[in-house]
This record gives sequence, structure tokens and C-alpha cells, in this order.
Amino acid sequence: MTHTRSLLLSALLVAACGDDDSPTDAGADAALPDAATSDAAIDDAGLEDAGLDAGDPAPGAWQLPEANRVGAQLAMYPLYPRPDAETAPGAYHRVAHPAVPYRVRLAVQGGEWPFRYELLEAPAGARVVAGELDRREEGDRIVHERTPGYGVVEWAAPDSGTHAFRAQVTDQSGETVELAWTVAVDEDAFVFVDAENGDDAAAGTFAAPLRTFAEGLWKNDDDDTTFAGRVAVFRAGAYDVYAAEPLTSPILNVTDKPGAFVGMPGEAVTLDLSQGHFRTTRRGGMDDFLVAGIDFVGSRPDLGNVRLFNITDRSARVTFWEVSFDQTTLGTSATDNPACLAFMADGPFHENLAVLDSVLGPDAAAQLVVTFDSRHVLWEGNRAEGVFLEASNGDNFLHAKDDTNDLTIRDNLFVGRVANSAIAVTNQITMESAANQEVCWNRVVYDANQNVDSAIAFNAQSTTPDAANAHAYRNSVVSQRRAFRFRGSNVADPIPVHAEANALWGAEGGGLGGNVDLGPVDNVVLEADDFDETAGLVGAAREAHAGFAGADIVAR
Repeated sequence: MTHTRSLLLSALLVAACGDDDSPTDAGADAALPDAATSDAAIDDAGLEDAGLDAGDPAPGAWQLPEANRVGAQLAMYPLYPRPDAETAPGAYHRVAHPAVPYRVRLAVQGGEWPFRYELLEAPAGARVVAGELDRREEGDRIVHERTPGYGVVEWAAPDSGTHAFRAQVTDQSGETVELAWTVAVDEDAFVFVDAENGDDAAAGTFAAPLRTFAEGLWKNDDDDTTFAGRVAVFRAGAYDVYAAEPLTSPILNVTDKPGAFVGMPGEAVTLDLSQGHFRTTRRGGMDDFLVAGIDFVGSRPDLGNVRLFNITDRSARVTFWEVSFDQTTLGTSATDNPACLAFMADGPFHENLAVLDSVLGPDAAAQLVVTFDSRHVLWEGNRAEGVFLEASNGDNFLHAKDDTNDLTIRDNLFVGRVANSAIAVTNQITMESAANQEVCWNRVVYDANQNVDSAIAFNAQSTTPDAANAHAYRNSVVSQRRAFRFRGSNVADPIPVHAEANALWGAEGGGLGGNVDLGPVDNVVLEADDFDETAGLVGAAREAHAGFAGADIVAR
């Protein structure tokens, strides 16, 4: 049964702000369509170069009708790749190898999603795998579906030379940003590791790969610089990770060690962290670091707090894409932010952080990511299904903790149980302030330990100021506890979170704490059976609300 009503119901929201409980133009072979060209006018050649499927066009248009939009809450910010002037020549996105398909995930923080991605300039053969979300007809509606390769630039066979790339990202309102960078095809920028066919005495080239992580790539020495700044490509297989010996954790340092760890596209690569994690030691050198296409399993049994990537150095332009974590533990104490990815600085700020299209596995014990003192942060397209995170200091799925500014948490899926909120924006201010945060288009099916727990929470630290300009919109939440929690500061004037167009059910109520401004688009409170197993609307609720509230992307 469907009940439509505002979150403003006093039975659900307690007004207690302090409640603690050589460049080649892409059109050289086939002209690109102008950005203003209508979809119907784009021919097959233009579709291919723009990253759209050739053949029969998808039904409807990529842009949603005005009635199905809530507008941009934060300005568009081109997060990855950043311009050449900011990045190192050997950064992952700036080098290519003729034997390795080149792949880069475009990332834009803020803006009115979903986006359209297209290449304005690129070498011949480069494309956007999916420039738009797939669309299908559903009665009188057009459903936009999460699509593999969305926003991914691919160049299957890189040619020699230096090439210019220029991509445009357009949001629902027609606002655009451009991302421009150059790519040098340089075999010397890479090192290869092959668990089956490699030899640790080899040179580490594509034809003569290394065999192991520890002895081959790391040389059992955190100070060895043999492969400094290289892109480390792992071929299919499993690799034990440690530094000098088992139960020692390699020190990440782009100045002395590889600046990227990537799995060979199309191959299954596993790094076993049961004998060593990754860490920094405040040496610096953590700019332009990327990890992609790798499954991580295991964790060390001897540490108090398990942080698989423990980044304490101030870092800029760090990206995790298409990675997974599973079979992990919390640590012997689990009292200090156990996590798969932990950005743990006390300042200055980490900048330009992205965790994209990644998975927290069902046997993982702690949160996928936690950030401290960060700005320009994007967590998008990540998934956790069948997860049960027991009580610890890392019992969230996604956690923006201290001083996280310019934050977008968008299009993530959580299905499971945690001892705290699945998505938490704590705003525990330790430096200056926090501002410009949005949690949007997420799907959460949630259970927890206590009736005051909530699927999505803002401002959990009532002893510090709230974040300014914070938003929760177009989320679908099914909670065995509470759906949302909007707390407020006890030490400064509370700053309300703006919430609109969410679809929710909470067994213990829709929200706890009154530090929220609602609308103008109504939030709708439904019943549990109005949602499917991944929080998609079904039945009468879908007929009434899909496209107007919740995370279903529907044009009507």
C-alpha cells in the first residue's frame, strides 16, 4: 500500500537539533556531432565517436523532462582527469602502452546528473564506451538504466606519439565542463608483472615481465627506486603483497615507487593483502596515484586497526576505480577507523579524490572508504550487497568524516546490515569548516542494531558546526530502522540539510532530528513492499512516483 506524504510529519521528524543519541582531431575519420546537434540528426559515425551506440537510436532523449528533475545543487567540477598543468607527465591517464588498451573513467563532481559524455578531440579509434545511459520503454515511460562503460574513454590500440584528448560532459540543465589532457605512448612508463609467465630477474617489460609483487616489483625494499613513477600492470593471477618480508606493509610513494597499480583489461587480477597492506609514512609523493581493475582480498591479522590503503600523507588526484575488497578483518581493536581506503590526514587537505565503480564484498568487515580533511571528493557507482558490518569504528559503507568539502556521493548501492549508517556525512569539524555536500541518487536497503540508527545520516557530531550547503535528494531508502537522520550542532546555529524528492520507508520512522529543510519537490514515505530488493520502486508506487521521487531514473 502506498502512502504519499511529506517528511515533515511530526511523527517522523523530531525537532531536536542537538539529538545525540601529436594531436589528432577526433573528426579526422568521422566528423563529431556538434554539442548542440539533436540526437536524431547524429549519424552512425558520429554516434561511434561520441560514445553512443550505432544502429537504432534508444527511445526518448538523454535529458529528462523538467518535471523529472530537481536541478543542480552543486556546480560541476571536472575532477578526473585534471589538466596537464596540475599533473605529472607519468600519471596513469597521461601515458599509454601499445599492448595495453587505454581506459580512463571521466569523473565530474557536482552538476545535475545523469550526464552526457562525449569526445571533442581524440586520436583515431578512441571513443567513449557509453556516452549516455541506456534507455528502454516501460509503458508510457522511458527508463534510463545504469550502463556498463558509462563515462569511460577507451582506446583499444594506442599509436605512437603524443595525442590530445578533450572531453565534454553535459548535465541535465545543459551546463558543460571540459576535461583536456595529453597522452604519450611510452613503453618505458610501464612495468609488467605476470604471476604465471614472469621472472623476477627480468626487465619488467611487456615481453619480459616480473613474476611477484614483493621480490619482483618491490625488490623487498621500500627505498628501491627501480620502477619509480611507473604504471604497474598486473597480468591474470594472484599476488601476495608485502615489503621486505611477510607481515610488512609496502610504503606508497609515487616519487620512489609505481604511481599506479592496474589489472590488465579483461584479465582477473587478485592482490592478497593478508601479509601486507599499503601505507604512507608522511614522506610526501602521493600525488597522481591510481588503482584500477584489481580485486583485493585478505588483511593482516596482527594490526590493531586494519586499513588496507592507509593514506596519511596529504594527497592530490587519487583515484580508485573498478576495484573490490573482500575477506577482510577489522583488526585486534577496531577503534580507529578501520577501512579499505582511509584518507587520514590532519591537514592540509587531500584534494581531488575519486572512488568509482568499486565493490565492498560480502565478507568485508569494514567501510569501503573514510575521508578526513578533504575537498573535491566523488564516490560514484560503488556497490555493497549482502554485507554485514559489525560494530566498530568503521561500521559504515561510505563515510565522509572530518572537514569534507565539495562532496558528491552519487549513484551508489548498499544492500545489507551495518552497525551505523550505510552512508554517513559526519561533519566532525577539526580544522576550519565543511560545506557543499550532496548525497543523491543512491539506493539503500538497510538494517542496523538500534532503532535510532539510520540508513543515511548527516551531522552526527553535534559538538562541532554543521556543514553549509548540504543536500540529500533523489535517494531511495528501505530501512528496518530509520531512513534519514538530520542532526544539528549544539555549539553553533544549526544549518539545515536540504532534502527533496527522496522515496523512503523506515520501520522506526522516516527520520530522527529536525535539522532539515524540505522540498520544494515532495519526499514520499512509502511501505516496504513498494520497493524491490535493490530499492527500485514497484507496483502502484512505481506508477505514482517513478521519475518524481527516489533513485529510479525515469522520464514521463
